[in-house]
Amino acid sequence: MKKRDIMSFAVLLILLLMAGMLFVAGGSRDKGSGESLAGASINVALIDEPREQALKDLTPEFEAETGIEAEVELLGFEPLVTKELTASQGRTGEYDVMQIVYFEVPVYAEAGWLYDLTDWVKRDEAEVQPDDIHPVLRDAHATFKGRWYGMPMHVNSHAFFYRKDIFDEMGLNPPSSWEECISHAEKITKKYAPDLYGITFMGAPDIQLGGEISSIISGLGGYFYDVDTFKPTFDSPEGVKTFEILQDLVKWAPPGVTGYALDANYNAFAQGQAAMCVAWTTGVFLFNDPSKSKIVDKWEVMSMPGGYTLQGGWSIAVSEFSKNKEAAWEWIKWASSLEMEERLLGNMESPRLSQLEDPEIQEKYPNNKAFYRALEGGPAHWPQIRGSLEILSKAAQIGNEVEIGAKTPEQAAKELNDQVRELLINQGYLEE
Repeated sequence: MKKRDIMSFAVLLILLLMAGMLFVAGGSRDKGSGESLAGASINVALIDEPREQALKDLTPEFEAETGIEAEVELLGFEPLVTKELTASQGRTGEYDVMQIVYFEVPVYAEAGWLYDLTDWVKRDEAEVQPDDIHPVLRDAHATFKGRWYGMPMHVNSHAFFYRKDIFDEMGLNPPSSWEECISHAEKITKKYAPDLYGITFMGAPDIQLGGEISSIISGLGGYFYDVDTFKPTFDSPEGVKTFEILQDLVKWAPPGVTGYALDANYNAFAQGQAAMCVAWTTGVFLFNDPSKSKIVDKWEVMSMPGGYTLQGGWSIAVSEFSKNKEAAWEWIKWASSLEMEERLLGNMESPRLSQLEDPEIQEKYPNNKAFYRALEGGPAHWPQIRGSLEILSKAAQIGNEVEIGAKTPEQAAKELNDQVRELLINQGYLEE
């Protein structure tokens, strides 16, 4: 080979090597760093609550780090659900990132409305740290049929609160079953009423009562329907027992509990009117506030007496119809990172095991302690199908009729079973 040819070949080789290096670097940026996505623009839809408001305020940091423009829209519950459903059904891609009620992740995924994130979760494992997400939340909020479709965002659950001072005084142990809870409530009411009753809960005919019914029947080993066959199963010994427990709880609760919505229930416990309380984990903010609570440092928290506790919350996901899916994923990684969860600990419970198990975090943010104990007890889920809210609403209406004596537990269990069957048929899960 001539000298000139050797030099030409050497120059060509150097250029090829440089191009290869640039390709590798560029490939690396394409796989998750966000640098190559500078100039991209995404729309994010979130529920209008404190945690999400904080995320919106922090989003300029994300934009500065990545060069991605992120427009965050905060919406109330019904507008958010309606707009996301409309955009998904119409395949408009109006929102690149959608925050959806966690029990609708399977519904949206099965409809083909969510982008499958599994490969990206594996690729970006060091950033995402999927094993640090509590397995209950990983299963319920993030995955469907073994595939990743979202990340937990805005997580919480029901929890069972009790007055440790009253329990110590009476020599009572935390109740391990609903039967023991009722027994405790009876003893406390007979000793202290009308100044203090045994238990308070959300007894009004709204969806909160439906959630409590879900927790009770799950703890008894039953449910609204068979999750494999969709056959309604509430007309069963477990369903009848659920309504019997509800009927008994009312006997030892403050007068008016059958009309207690969330705030009235919280207030009854905070003002020292009941020794036990079914509430959301975020109730600790009220119970620990000296300006609003008479029981500061007098309460303790556990999972439900039956072991199973209703999960709540939202997930964030990438729309299948987004034109900027990678940029959307960058925002999700940023918003759900361990670092961001640490910054937002004062707003809501964390889904991260490393934080939930941390004694210092539990001490500083007791709602995380409450949430962790509830998760360890076992999950009772909202029905993860189309029409889930309607099922719990029907359960609440019928359950309230049991509370006020308008229906027997047997009548209520059969009626709810029939209504669940009708809904499952209408939604296409069950044949007539």
